[in-house]
Amino acid sequence: MAAPHLIVVTEGMTEAECLLEMRSAAVRAHDASPCRKTRDDLLEAERAYRAALGWTTEQITDAQRVINDRLNTFFGEPQK
Repeated sequence: MAAPHLIVVTEGMTEAECLLEMRSAAVRAHDASPCRKTRDDLLEAERAYRAALGWTTEQITDAQRVINDRLNTFFGEPQK
């Protein structure tokens, strides 16, 4: 089985597809070890992916607030 944070990028993938794969890896890393660093990495990967899709800063901030709230509901506030 692959490591939970393995990123698979293949030839021909678009920038958005690569960023989506990085976001998926960040989600898996956070799920495996929910801490402040993996939460921050996940939110940064999410920001980069949405920015590549053309989202505005305000839209990204709103989406990240929702994502963080959902993560807090499931995992609780991240620890160090």
